[in-house]
Amino acid sequence: MLRLITLCLCTLFAVAAQAQERPRAILVMDGSGSMWGQIDGKAKITIAQEVVGTVLGTIPDEQELGLTLYGHRRKGDCADIETVVQPATGTKAAIQSAVDAVSPKGKTPMTEAVRQAAEALRYTEEKATVILVSDGIETCDPDPCAAAAALEQAGVDFTAHVVGFDVSEAEALRQMQCIADETGGTFLKASNAEELATAMVAVVDVEETPEPEVVIHDVRFRATAGDGGAFISETLAWEITRDGTPVGGTILEAAPTVPLEEGTYTASATRPSDELTRAATFTVKPGSQTVTVVFPAPPVRVSFHATDGKNGPRIGDPLVWDLYRGEELVEGPLNVDGFTAELEAGEYRVTVMRPADEASAEAILGVGKVGKTVIVELPEYRPAATLEAAASAAAGSTIPVRWTGPDEQNDYLSVSQPGEVTDINYSYTREGSPLDLEMPPEPGTYELRYRLGKGRKTLATQTIEITPVEASVTAPESLPAGGKVQVRWTGPDYSNDFVAIARPDADDARYEAYAYTRHGSPLDLQMPATPGSYELRYVMRQGHTVLARVPVEVTAVSATVTPPEALPAGAAVKVGWTGPDDQNDYIAIFAEGEDRYAAYTYTRHGAPAELRLPAEPGRYRIAYVQRQGNTELASVDVEVTAVTASVTPPAELPAGGTVKVGWTGPDDQNDYIAIFPEGADRYAGYTYTRHGNPVDLRLPAEPGRYAIAYVQDVGDTVIASVDVEVTAVTASVTPPAELPAGGMASVEWQGPDNQNDYIAIFPEGETRYTGYAYTRHGSPANLPLPADPGRYRIAYVQDVGDTEIASVAVEITAVSATVTAPASAEQGGTVQVTWTGPDFDDDYIALFPAGEARYASYTYTREGSPLQLRMPALPGAYELAYVQARGDTVLVRVPFTVTAATVTLAPQGEATAGGMLKVDWQGPDNPEDFIAIYPVGADSYASYAYTRDGSPAELTLPDTPGDYVVKYVLDRDYTPIAEAPVTVK
Repeated sequence: MLRLITLCLCTLFAVAAQAQERPRAILVMDGSGSMWGQIDGKAKITIAQEVVGTVLGTIPDEQELGLTLYGHRRKGDCADIETVVQPATGTKAAIQSAVDAVSPKGKTPMTEAVRQAAEALRYTEEKATVILVSDGIETCDPDPCAAAAALEQAGVDFTAHVVGFDVSEAEALRQMQCIADETGGTFLKASNAEELATAMVAVVDVEETPEPEVVIHDVRFRATAGDGGAFISETLAWEITRDGTPVGGTILEAAPTVPLEEGTYTASATRPSDELTRAATFTVKPGSQTVTVVFPAPPVRVSFHATDGKNGPRIGDPLVWDLYRGEELVEGPLNVDGFTAELEAGEYRVTVMRPADEASAEAILGVGKVGKTVIVELPEYRPAATLEAAASAAAGSTIPVRWTGPDEQNDYLSVSQPGEVTDINYSYTREGSPLDLEMPPEPGTYELRYRLGKGRKTLATQTIEITPVEASVTAPESLPAGGKVQVRWTGPDYSNDFVAIARPDADDARYEAYAYTRHGSPLDLQMPATPGSYELRYVMRQGHTVLARVPVEVTAVSATVTPPEALPAGAAVKVGWTGPDDQNDYIAIFAEGEDRYAAYTYTRHGAPAELRLPAEPGRYRIAYVQRQGNTELASVDVEVTAVTASVTPPAELPAGGTVKVGWTGPDDQNDYIAIFPEGADRYAGYTYTRHGNPVDLRLPAEPGRYAIAYVQDVGDTVIASVDVEVTAVTASVTPPAELPAGGMASVEWQGPDNQNDYIAIFPEGETRYTGYAYTRHGSPANLPLPADPGRYRIAYVQDVGDTEIASVAVEITAVSATVTAPASAEQGGTVQVTWTGPDFDDDYIALFPAGEARYASYTYTREGSPLQLRMPALPGAYELAYVQARGDTVLVRVPFTVTAATVTLAPQGEATAGGMLKVDWQGPDNPEDFIAIYPVGADSYASYAYTRDGSPAELTLPDTPGDYVVKYVLDRDYTPIAEAPVTVK
């Protein structure tokens, strides 16, 4: 179909060019919405754009040609006609560009478009030809035939050739035929253009120049990944152009073969996988040939990092990187220590800059088929630094060192052996200059260094000579094993230096005991428990360096223990002893053959020592034990004898009661009489035997089987018990018929009346009471009732276990109240309030700021009705209320207004410092209201006079001249409600 349309248009241009003089011509192109219709799966507008390109290539360069479009800009507009290219020579490129830009939208005013094209050709003055390409019926002019006839009549030599593009509608065909017939033109249908081509050539009345014979050669196309690389076997999109004009369409093959005339062409291939396009220019010559388009080879991974100087360490701090290929920036700027890039083959240049000192470097690199690592050498980073310190120092001492340097994070000063990498001691530069640096413990020549925290590079050094230090230790004459002795010493007394005692063959870091020299000389040093040969040492903390050592002999010590003959189990007995009585030495009793004591007491409590014996009878040993090493210095084997006891409970054991229990037994410290539920190890109640015989024992609230026992405190050992039965008890409560909310109720009761038993009231279904009264206050109990009406229960509660043993369901009834008062009153004044209500203890009448829960003033109802209520100092809206004290429950409230009081102040005469000032006033004159004079801006007055003393008030003026203020002050909250300025002269 495309070839047929091309043939039709070429024929039309041939017809238009028959005369010796070539007429000026305009191509009228259909841009209406119907051009989006398809032929063989391709839009008609696309076909038309391709045909125009082909036809333009056949038109002689001297042909004057223009372009008119219609329906290409707006929908539904018959005036959408535009001559976009005026007829002239050299317009083929502009026409092609305009046609390619058409996006069909509107109607088909083809007749009016032909008329406007004729006018553009000045058809009434000279020969003119219009070539109309349309795909449908006229949609704007009712009579295309009449319009065409009019053009023919008015024109000098006007011709309209028409191409019916995919037209099948009879009326449309008739209109197109008529336009051609009326103007002497030719009408061709694109669907049979191939048959018409021969006929049109036959009627062309021009002398044709014989065309040279066209020679065709087959050209094969292929693509590779990189120059000389692997063949790309995936399908590519190939396009062939000659002088910018496409030759044929797009070819979708991996390696197509295309027949081409001799000449120069450009082949471009697009790889769909990444939409990358590459091209090659070639010339078709006789013989077979293959054209290769080279795509970039697969990228390779290249890593970049920098070193600090030649062969230096890798730089781990962020650097500024840029990567170029020629002048093109491929990566960067990147602020990283290093990076990795995927790069195509070729030559690159990388630059790097260190922000710390702005040093930079670059490297040229080639990228081939394998990955690599590129290392760029930056100049060695060496900021300026200095050190200033003494030329020598004593071993182990701490000296000040002044320094200058970059002071970067974790930079430090150190002392080291010359030539050694490791540091002996160091201090961070963040501590300032000068900083304290500890010297090595051994004498010799050393080196002070300024070192960077990162990379530990040394920026500055200074040699320092470390000189020896001396120390001594002086032992006392006697060194008893396990004792503490005083040792005199001399030495540098550095932080945490110490004097130690060690075995002679122990290394310098091991010792038996030590004491810090900071405790002074002499110091107390603990001796080892084992006698023998030892060594006293002065030890410098740093490196556990021994500065002095003295051999000593630790002598043995002796001890004795003398227990009493009788050793009853669980008893506390007096044990005589002799021994060194060193700190924390103790007398202990051990089960036979055991190393762990059963009990002990310190010797510092004196001789004899009071030792608590174990509860289990049997064979034991009593020993004097030296705390140092827990060394037994003396021991005696002993027999601890069994003890007996008895308990005698009363016959009656009422649940929750307190009973007298007789007992016999050892009565050791903290022994006790206890009651246990049958089979249980945990008691339900107890009392100490030290309280006498018999003891008062509180019984559990739950009746049932129990055991009453004598329990030895040592080991909580039961040495006597009796099985008993605790019997249930009964109780009753009888509340009054009337139970007003918030009131008090007299509740009759019967029950055991044990200590702390009580009568309580509970909300229905709850276990937490709202009020209670102890039974010890007698029957009836005076029980406070809750403020909220509703269902409750009144119960007798046993204190033991808070056990309810009797209860009665009750109803708490609501109470009411009234308050009657004037609707308002002045601030600070007093108002009379009449009320009715329950008048329970501490009920009150209160005045609340409107909407608030905290009252401003109140008076108890026990003052009677009516009562006097003091008004607050601040005017405003309030509420007057009757408040039940229980729960602060408001029973009634009425609105109330506190009004501002009317007050005037009139100072009389001159105000002289230290004199008197009379002030006339009018105001509420509440009790304790007063007139006062204040310094301007002050909260404290200089002098005052009560209003009860009458008007005028007499005020003593301050001794200091100046500006003051006279105020009327309500006694209520000391609130000023009026003021007048006064100048004291």
